Amino acid sequence: MQNKHLEYSKAMIDLAFAELKTYRKTKSDAHLMEASEKGWNALAQLGAFYKNKSITHHKETVMSIKNIPREDEKEMRTLAALGESLHANYYNNFFFYESIKESLETIRTLVNKKLKEEGYSSR
Repeated sequence: MQNKHLEYSKAMIDLAFAELKTYRKTKSDAHLMEASEKGWNALAQLGAFYKNKSITHHKETVMSIKNIPREDEKEMRTLAALGESLHANYYNNFFFYESIKESLETIRTLVNKKLKEEGYSSR
């Protein structure tokens, strides 16, 4: 089954990791900021997949993250905070490489899990 939100989420998380790779070569903070925003977009699109609706406003993005199934409410709040932190980092550049990488790994795990469940082959 094809789903534009899930495919876009995968594309965004891949681009986020490409930005991290470029940062490691250049040490330009702009790449950390871009990785953060791409991670935020990946998470937002994953939320849109679960909501089965396109997102056009910031508030809808935050609300869509709440649609991503998690084990408990605490884990959901953590995921929402992770997304908001990445988004804020795009504008304020306060995270270190390791923090961004850990956040992106969490998102990548969620995206890859859903891709597998939906029958997407590894790309």
